[in-house]
Amino acid sequence: VVGTFGGQYVDCPNGLFFNTADQTFAVINTAYPVVFNATYLHNGVALKSGSTSQIQVTVSGIYNFQYTGQVFSSSASSKNIFLWIRRNGTDIGYSTRAETVTTNNGYTGINFSFDIDLDVGEYIELVAAVTDTNLKLDASTASSPHPGIPSSVMSVNFIAPLPDPRPTPP
Repeated sequence: VVGTFGGQYVDCPNGLFFNTADQTFAVINTAYPVVFNATYLHNGVALKSGSTSQIQVTVSGIYNFQYTGQVFSSSASSKNIFLWIRRNGTDIGYSTRAETVTTNNGYTGINFSFDIDLDVGEYIELVAAVTDTNLKLDASTASSPHPGIPSSVMSVNFIAPLPDPRPTPP
C-alpha cells in the first residue's frame, strides 16, 4: 500500500444509493423512512434484502453517511422537514436535523452528514417527517440542458475500525 499507486489495493466498503421517484408524506408528524430505488456503488454496503430504506454493512466499523435531498414545497406557508437516524429499528437520540421551508413552488436542498458505528449485519435508515403535506422529496426526469435529478442521494464510506468498547448512543 506504500507508494504512488499503493492505495488502489485498499478495499474500503462504500455505497451510493439514490431515488429517481418522488417521495411524498401522506400524514404530518409521522415518521417515514427515506427510500432509494437505485444503486450506483456497493462494496460491502448495500440495501438490506427486501428493503428500500435500510442500508446494511458487511464489515464492522465507523461509517460516514452523506445525504442530499431535494425538497419541493407547493405552498408558501412556513413548514418543517425533520430528518433523523435510526439504527437497527431504534431512533438515535439527538440525531435530528430540521429545515424550515417557506418557498412556494420551489426547491430547497437539504444535506445531512454523520458518522456512526455499525457491526456486521447492522443497518441504518434515515427517517423523515413533515409538518405540512405540501412538502415532498422531488425527483425530475432529464430535461435539456440537464440530466435527471434524484429526490434523494445517500453516499456511504468506511472511515475507521469499530472502537472497543463500542460507544453508547445518546
